[in-house]
Amino acid sequence: MQEFNIDIYDYLRKNQYQIRLIDEIDSINKDSDFAYFVALYQCENFIIVDSENNPILTAESFRKTFGYKNVVYQIFSNKDSLNDTYLQARKALYKTYQLIKQEQAEELQKQQQELEQALQGLDSKARESKLQDLQREHIRKQRERERQERLQSRNTNNTNNLILESNDRNNIVIFLDSANSLSNLIHIHNERIDIFTKDSTRLDIQELAKAYQDYGITLDSLHSSNIQIFLYSQLLLGSSESPSNPLFFGELDKEGVFVESKPVYHLIGETDYDTKDSKETFTQTLHIFLNGNTLTLLNYSLLDSSLNIKLECNSSESKEIQEKEKTQREQQKQQESNTKDSIQSTAMLHPILEDDEIKCPHNGVVKLKSNKGKPFTSKGIPMVLESDLLNASIIGCTNPILSGGPCTSVSVILPSARGLKKFNDDYPIMQDLVASGCLTDKGFPLTCTPKENTFRINSPNPSNANTQSKEALLATIKLTKPLLRLYYKEHTKQIDNIPVHRCKINDILQESDTPFGLLELDIHKDSKDLQDTDLQAHLQASYPKDYEFKEIDVTIGIHRLALVFIIRQTIPKVYKQAYKEYEYKEYGVGIYKQLLEYSKDIQHNKESMENQENSLQSIVITHTRVFLAPYGAKKLSFEFANGLDSIIEEKEGVLKIHLINQIVKKAYNG
Repeated sequence: MQEFNIDIYDYLRKNQYQIRLIDEIDSINKDSDFAYFVALYQCENFIIVDSENNPILTAESFRKTFGYKNVVYQIFSNKDSLNDTYLQARKALYKTYQLIKQEQAEELQKQQQELEQALQGLDSKARESKLQDLQREHIRKQRERERQERLQSRNTNNTNNLILESNDRNNIVIFLDSANSLSNLIHIHNERIDIFTKDSTRLDIQELAKAYQDYGITLDSLHSSNIQIFLYSQLLLGSSESPSNPLFFGELDKEGVFVESKPVYHLIGETDYDTKDSKETFTQTLHIFLNGNTLTLLNYSLLDSSLNIKLECNSSESKEIQEKEKTQREQQKQQESNTKDSIQSTAMLHPILEDDEIKCPHNGVVKLKSNKGKPFTSKGIPMVLESDLLNASIIGCTNPILSGGPCTSVSVILPSARGLKKFNDDYPIMQDLVASGCLTDKGFPLTCTPKENTFRINSPNPSNANTQSKEALLATIKLTKPLLRLYYKEHTKQIDNIPVHRCKINDILQESDTPFGLLELDIHKDSKDLQDTDLQAHLQASYPKDYEFKEIDVTIGIHRLALVFIIRQTIPKVYKQAYKEYEYKEYGVGIYKQLLEYSKDIQHNKESMENQENSLQSIVITHTRVFLAPYGAKKLSFEFANGLDSIIEEKEGVLKIHLINQIVKKAYNG
């Protein structure tokens, strides 16, 4: 556990020094000799003195021997940076270590006495036989203890790091690395927790609670006021957010610059997506910087002020992180409150596949085609996700004109029809839930003929989503403002977005000193006719009646995003009731649905006027994206995503468009 190596006895013999025991560790303060600091840090109860009883170890001699980067030298060489809180925490650790050391010595002495009693009165042969029996028993117990420790380690996600504890388990030392560093450990004592860390330490707060729950470490204790954490000797208490640097917290000087000798905290909020469970989780990471050293805390909680680090939020960015954590916590509480009824409230159901049969009440058949669900197949048949089913056409409906006319498309999918697990960032629709959550454009519920497949997905229990009347289903429809959001990045792994200050809308230059945010466009005034005549012919053949086709081009650098909209002019009757109170009528009813089969990326090499050679400046990449627009849309809300993906607001009605700033692999000269 020592931070430096020295043969103490050889050192004493060669220099004719002697050992002086430390009588009272509590008397050590920041004005004490450096030798006492070393003893305190190393949990040793002695110092080395010369013939005149003076400590021979000084800060200067220590630096010359072990270097200025040594942990002990960094902490104790500058007495002005020492504080009583840190010294008291080290004294408590010292006392725990001495207690455990004493108990271990007493246990060893007890074993020695028991051994002498067991051998007493035996001749040499009997003594040898008894010793062998005792040794075998000791080895057996040792192996059993190691086996139990390995089993416990697997069951509790524990680590193999050294753990010392007193006999009453009231005092525990947990080392956080394999080197058993005295600057990287957890000390539990008197119902308090002290954590000592050093440069490059990474602590996952949730993992600490899982790994060391048997030692009394829980999320509650890690979020309580009975815990303190140090980066070297600096107690980390948190700070206020910088007014000019959102998500950075720390003490500022008169010029508004962070004081380097004080901790600087950087908070990051991220939304993690588990592809295995199709689950999104919002997490926070806190980086702490001090004198060139970095401490990283994973799964920090802004609401709970994890490890007693309190951050005062002043910016919209940090408050957004706070709100996201609140939302996630409310969702978790709701899930926990439903745990008792989870068996009754959910069921493992089959999702819709491309070969299933869905009909309206008048025998009209839904034409099923998988796009986003293609990667997920059952015996070669792909899954149909919510965006695949929405607006799917209905063929053969015989509903008479007097009753509203034939059903022509799937217009409404209620959340009650979804499975509880996402696939490819979209929801599957359950066969048994179609009747209670899917409606045609004329407002009639659809039905799906049950058919087994290899998927079984956790979903709302059909018994809790009984088929409702048409009127009851229509009353549950809620309309939201549709939005297209562009995520512009350098590469697919980038977690933030490139700010856009300059772009063209249909070849009209737009510039701004600040990054573009939300653009409100008039679909008719700001659009043009389709430029791709072949595409127009395809669309007109597929959507012959009651549709118009518009194109809006957004050009950023060498990238021209050709947004093609298929707009149905008539709003389906199914929305009649909800439309009356709808606030955003000009933006249309429903959401944008991308038709992936029409997407294409084509690179054009324009001819240079000077040397007839291709250059980067002469390249234009056209990204064609085709959308079914909301019914009756006259305006378009187009948003440029700015900042980190993890803190960009997620809400209903938003369709994401991703644009990567790179040359397409396959080029077509045009």
